[in-house]
Amino acid sequence: LAQYRLQNQNLDRRLQAALRQHLGQHHQQVQHLAHALDTVSPLATLSRGYAIVTASNDKILRNAADVRIGETIHTRLARGRLESTVTKVDDAQDD
Repeated sequence: LAQYRLQNQNLDRRLQAALRQHLGQHHQQVQHLAHALDTVSPLATLSRGYAIVTASNDKILRNAADVRIGETIHTRLARGRLESTVTKVDDAQDD
């Protein structure tokens, strides 16, 4: 009986070590995936100084020619939002 108890304790220690190692590997994998998600996150992009500009119909603006002078546009920043009125449109592309 003492031999089985010792064997059981040894197996328990090995199981605990294997579980810690397994959880550690999964923790690293989750951290890596979280970092990858953060890299492509629109909020991370905003924090680097970019903005999301939408027209009054909430459509994202990608082209200056899509708005008219006098139109109200909305700008989403990393912190806060702006509402602006278009006073000039320059739809020339700078490549």
